Amino acid sequence: MTIENYILIEHLELTFNDAMSVFTGETGAGKSIFINALNLLCGSRLNSDVVGNKGDETKIEGIFVFKKGSHAYKTALAYDFNPDEEFVFSRIITKQGRSNYKINRQNVNLTIVKDILQDEIDIHSQFDTTYLRDEKLHLGLLDRYHHRQDLLDNVKDAYLAIREIEKEKAEFEKTLLNDIEKDFLKFQIQEIENLNLSLKEEQEISEELKEMSHFEENHTHFRESKSLLSKTDETNIYQAIESLKQVKSNDSEVSELIEMLESAYYQLEEVTLSLNKLIDKDIFDPYEFERLQSRSFEYNKIKRKYQMDTEQLLEYYDNSLKKIDETENQTYMLSKYNLAIEEKTKEFRVIAKELSSVREQAANNLKVEIEKQLFDLSLPYAQFEVEFFDKESSKGLEDCRFLISVNKGQPLASLSKVASGGELSRFMLGMKVIFNRLQQIECVVFDEIDTGISGPVALQVGLKMKELAQECAVITVTHLPAVAACGDSHYVVSKTSDETKTLVNIHQLDDQKRIEELAQMAFTNTNQSSLNAAQELLIQAREAINNG
Repeated sequence: MTIENYILIEHLELTFNDAMSVFTGETGAGKSIFINALNLLCGSRLNSDVVGNKGDETKIEGIFVFKKGSHAYKTALAYDFNPDEEFVFSRIITKQGRSNYKINRQNVNLTIVKDILQDEIDIHSQFDTTYLRDEKLHLGLLDRYHHRQDLLDNVKDAYLAIREIEKEKAEFEKTLLNDIEKDFLKFQIQEIENLNLSLKEEQEISEELKEMSHFEENHTHFRESKSLLSKTDETNIYQAIESLKQVKSNDSEVSELIEMLESAYYQLEEVTLSLNKLIDKDIFDPYEFERLQSRSFEYNKIKRKYQMDTEQLLEYYDNSLKKIDETENQTYMLSKYNLAIEEKTKEFRVIAKELSSVREQAANNLKVEIEKQLFDLSLPYAQFEVEFFDKESSKGLEDCRFLISVNKGQPLASLSKVASGGELSRFMLGMKVIFNRLQQIECVVFDEIDTGISGPVALQVGLKMKELAQECAVITVTHLPAVAACGDSHYVVSKTSDETKTLVNIHQLDDQKRIEELAQMAFTNTNQSSLNAAQELLIQAREAINNG
């Protein structure tokens, strides 16, 4: 990990291994600055000005290698990255508060970053134990423990199927009519029905009225055309044809003229006959004209009344019939909905009861594991229970809350009423050891979660972190020498100042420097007796780990 120009850090490079890395330093030395930078690298949002005085931007960069088959490996593959190579995650933050994130020099948004890294790094501060006090989250923690996502999905789907039918039933009930609405709709249906509306009829009426309205004008043109044609002397045309036939010539034009005159002669006869038929046939019927006008008026009147055209009126008529039918058959329809709800509820309860059995078994197993973890963390009389209570939801038939008793003879009660800050920290650490096996987090970060712990308990907390480090990398910021003594690598965070600036530095310690740091932490000095005690603490921690 590389950090440049971040608050009081000018330049910092750190390399972590698959073990337990411990960070210590005096109060106010800036131990949490590095953790905050790691949070930003993991995609958390900016909440303050982080750019230092050595330029206009901050750069935080981390190099990751993902295990094959891990969530990060599969997710990176889904985003078209090559997960077989090293991944360079880098974030640039400007003084203006703008942020730019890249993975292998390719711009990405924070959603992608969080999606890839969600099971890689898990960061906890001393305030994160508050989620253990929130009883709304306890069922989710238990469900993570039994790891039966298939059952959870099936229960949710079955529950939502019930809600969907109930929603349809509610929508249906909104459409039902009261007696006044039903009578009025029946009146409208009858009114439309009596008119026997038809799109085809309306179009035909329109066309016929249009033609009849031009009747007199059309007949004038017919008669005028006939009169003009009657003045054409057909006899002269016939005689001209006969005269041309007497021409003694092989010229083709003469034959063509004869054909044209003969065609004109016969066409003129046909036109005259057709005009006579039209004049005789097309007789204006005033009664039919009046009937069509009356019918057209009925169409226009009802369209104005309902503010709809004929097509919309016919659709309204069909929908109204359907509404009346549904209302008059509402008992049948409602019973149909109720039967469907009943069947879906039975299906839901069968699946939910299976989930309840899984949860009960998981609760018993979790009780055994947590009590063992708490015993290891110097809470030998601690008791843990999962209390279930009825609450039907998309999560099943119940909800739950965690109860704990940390002292002998103390009744079980909710975490918020029983456990102190230090006890809650130990409880969370125990939970983390258990749940990390399920989630397979690659790196767990503890930022002073051991606040409120002291004495022999501190060593037990350190040993428990070391136990967790056998499965994943553990990074711990601590103020307890016993916890620090359990680490594989020890880094000290220090702050240096001159007349112009204050800087935070982080250095890895060798064994001798580590003993000096433990002595300073435990006794605030490095005299020989303090160094001897610190060395003894380191030996004691290593022996406890080896005897583990």
